[in-house]
Amino acid sequence: MRFTVLISAILLVLCISSAYSFDKTGMVLYLSFNEGNGNIAKDSSGTGNDGDIMGNYQWINGIKGKALKLPDDSADNKVVVKANASLDFTKAMSYGGWVNVEALPDGSCSFITKADSYMIHTSDWSKKGVEVEPLLWPFDAWQTPISSPIPFGEWHHVVGTFGGGKLKAYVDGTLINERDFASDIAVTTNDLVIGRDSRGCCNTRRQIISVDEVFAFNREISASEVKELMEGNITAVSSKGRLSTLWGEIKTKN
Repeated sequence: MRFTVLISAILLVLCISSAYSFDKTGMVLYLSFNEGNGNIAKDSSGTGNDGDIMGNYQWINGIKGKALKLPDDSADNKVVVKANASLDFTKAMSYGGWVNVEALPDGSCSFITKADSYMIHTSDWSKKGVEVEPLLWPFDAWQTPISSPIPFGEWHHVVGTFGGGKLKAYVDGTLINERDFASDIAVTTNDLVIGRDSRGCCNTRRQIISVDEVFAFNREISASEVKELMEGNITAVSSKGRLSTLWGEIKTKN
């Protein structure tokens, strides 16, 4: 009888652990921007991909804790994560976070860029708001069905994922659309830049942008994981979602 109770208790613990722990496999970047001061954004993924905050910037209240705001007085206002093999993806990846674009004086810029490899482009081409669009290289197209407008001056959770030849875009936890991308992602030695477009063609572009909870995975995360990341960033640690373990670990490290 006691043995049966013990086994049942162990199984219960395992079930609870499985239900409430987020799968961090493949996470190579997580910048919570909760420092609130200084010029380093600490990486909570365990990979060591800290971001150097450059130019003019302001620490503000974010979705959860602090966030970083970059004004549009210079193209050099940005966060730079040094290039290394952990940020090189070929067959699959996921990237995104919370973003608030207030102005695009040059018409377009970027949320996240690893020049000539991948980016989440920001632009006003549709005149419907800020068009956010995941792009991959070798470059094939833009202004595609996965481009989605979000209002200026509002926080939104924007994510791009790639796997199985499909490039997908999510906004606020909802799949916007997907399209085919037949190639492997190009690998470059360029740094990963947050808040600016670092491509040679476009590195003078500016925007007023605030960023929070920026992440990258070397795998395609699922639709449910996209939603869990979004929900975990705006709610306190609790047993209601599987992200609670991840959120607690991230907060402990910052």
